[in-house]
Amino acid sequence: MGISKKKKTTLTCVVSALDEASRALGRRRTVCCIGVFDGVHLGHQRLIAAAVREARHRRCWSVVLTFRNHPLSLLAPAYAPLLLTDVEGKVKQIAALRPSLIGTIEFERKTAHLEPETFVEQVLAKQLHAVSVWCGTDFRFGRDGRGETRLLRRLAHRFGLSVHTIQPVCLHGRIVSSTWIRSLIERGEVEQAAQCLGRPHVVCGQVVRGHGRGRQLGYPTANLAPRTGIVLPCDGIYAVQVEVGRRQLGGMMHVGPAPTFGIADRRLEVYLFDFHGSLLSETIAVRFVARLRDVKRFGSPDQLILQMKDDERRSRSLLERTSHG
Repeated sequence: MGISKKKKTTLTCVVSALDEASRALGRRRTVCCIGVFDGVHLGHQRLIAAAVREARHRRCWSVVLTFRNHPLSLLAPAYAPLLLTDVEGKVKQIAALRPSLIGTIEFERKTAHLEPETFVEQVLAKQLHAVSVWCGTDFRFGRDGRGETRLLRRLAHRFGLSVHTIQPVCLHGRIVSSTWIRSLIERGEVEQAAQCLGRPHVVCGQVVRGHGRGRQLGYPTANLAPRTGIVLPCDGIYAVQVEVGRRQLGGMMHVGPAPTFGIADRRLEVYLFDFHGSLLSETIAVRFVARLRDVKRFGSPDQLILQMKDDERRSRSLLERTSHG
């Protein structure tokens, strides 16, 4: 069981199995919040915060129950989406809302085959000691997804549980959803995605050895091998913020091929401003702040250098405004 400390008086327990959650809870009553929560976007944040508030009012523990993997990765792999957050990132964002316990459960066959009645009785009532449950209006549970909020209310009533939903969060006339945010990122609309997430989209990965062309141009880059399964922005040049250990650095990221040098392979290369040293084998987190332009083929390296100088000027200006915004 992992424990992360938010304040001296606030501990968030993180467990990876229901039996661990049950042991951590003991006999404590809980207010549960259940969902996939990919991206932990504004709608998810509002839902989880509501559950945490109710738990504090009732002097219960607040429990957020989510999945390590997307259910479609098991039920319909061909339709499983790339994720907005890995498990570590999801836990970090949920923990910021200060629930008492986060359960990151692997979605397995036995989970998928649970009857809705069994889920409510065995998981919510007996293992998690829930007195109240919060979920999205589109929440589905149980075998073949037969459970929905109306059935959940009916079943929960048998065990003295109340069920709550909230109105979806809307931006620009659309409901904020993980699906919409993925499409925004895939189109390179990272600024609008950040509005929906409440923060920039993050891609983590390890710095690997590259060809050294950036250094020859006067723009040494770190080549990123991103973690698998996470959605990446479309090809382009981006203003980014990079977390290296405890340091926060500004920079610009190239996503895509390098047509000026005849390279068709897609790559992620980040140039960090005012940084000297090697990041080889380091794990870094890249926050996509804004898209600057498409990837282009230039007639010569000198033309590319001129464009990169302009990209750097624009990136620095954007990041400066962001840091003061």
